[in-house]
This record gives sequence, structure tokens and C-alpha cells, in this order.
Amino acid sequence: MTPAAATTSRPAPPSAACAVRPLWTISGATAWLRRHPDDVLRMIEDGRLEWAWDIAAGPCRRRREIRIWFESLEWARRHLGCRAAAMLLSPSPTPAQVVERIIGHHRPLLRGSEVQALLNCDRNLVFRHLRSGALRPASGQASLTCRTPLISRESLERFLLARRIQ
Repeated sequence: MTPAAATTSRPAPPSAACAVRPLWTISGATAWLRRHPDDVLRMIEDGRLEWAWDIAAGPCRRRREIRIWFESLEWARRHLGCRAAAMLLSPSPTPAQVVERIIGHHRPLLRGSEVQALLNCDRNLVFRHLRSGALRPASGQASLTCRTPLISRESLERFLLARRIQ
């Protein structure tokens, strides 16, 4: 078998959708939907993108840090392009179901680096939320200065429910 034939017989890589972060930035959403950022913001405000959060913290709260649930982007990409489906609303899971899908497991504690990956943000933002009390460290954790603090799942759930843009 030639090298070219060997490469063509390999199975296709898994879908990108199964390996993506659950929450996307505005710039990622604009690229995925092929829309202008202002259009994406309008879609959030009028409910066509139903699941979005503002995760900004501290003195930078004036600047929004918007994250959009990937499954909401997928629905919009499939249904909002055709005129007939423009008036349809997405099938709505409950907020608790969405938070459960975002987190992806039932463990009571999450590492700071895991929360950072889920929120699609840097560790400084996670630490600002810990210092402000928006996220709560695991009870008994001595310091918030360790590289990856343990964060209670309950506080992340409350955070996401409170920060949803509706």
C-alpha cells in the first residue's frame, strides 16, 4: 500500500463539537455564526441566543465579559439562517439543566483551572470572583493565592444563574 493510500483510509477525526469549550466569547461566536459582533449582541438581547452570561468582575465590571453557551450557538447556526425558522424558538432546557451541561459532572468541588476552562477566561478573573465572593472557595481552604484553588460547585451554579443575560 502506498503512503497516500494509507492516509486516505484513516477514520475521520471526531466532530469538533464534542471537544469545544461550553462557553464562547463574542469573538468566537461572531466567527462561528459569521455575523458582526453587534448582530450577535442583538441576538442575545432579543432572545435568539437564549443562553448568555456576563461574567465581568471588579472594577472592570463596566466592560462586559459575555459568554455564550455553545449549544445555543449551534441552534442559532442551524435554524436562524433560514427565513421560515426565524420565528421558531429553540427548545428550552431549564436553567439548572444548562448549568449541569456546562459543568459536565456532579463533583462537589472544581479546581480553579477547571472553572477557568468552563468560563473561557483567565485565572485572574476567577481570582477576582473568589475575592469578591461571587465564587466561593471550598471550606477549609487556607488561601486564595494558591495556583488552582478548589471552588464549590454550588457557588459556580449560583454564579451562572445570577449572571445570565435575559
